[in-house]
Parts: sequence; structure tokens; C-alpha cells
Amino acid sequence: MNHVPSKDDLLQAHERIKSFVHQTSVMTSASIDAIAGCQIFFKCENF
Repeated sequence: MNHVPSKDDLLQAHERIKSFVHQTSVMTSASIDAIAGCQIFFKCENF
């Protein structure tokens, strides 16, 4: 499979599936960022 999707392919796919996609928030934690030494993002899919 050597097909690289184009921007148009991605936009068309988005249109086909957007009604099925559940949007979830992205959270951060200053405490965990300090421990890790970088900014960490949490995608909380179960909330």
C-alpha cells in the first residue's frame, strides 16, 4: 500500500465520519509537568 492520502482525501474522510466522532477535552497538570520536565497533555477519553 503506497497511497499517501492528500489533504482533500483527509477532508472528505472527516466529512464522512464527523457525526460519529465524540469530542473529548485535553487536560494538563502543572505538577506532572514539573516532575517530567516538559509539558504533558492528557486526552481523557473516559470522561
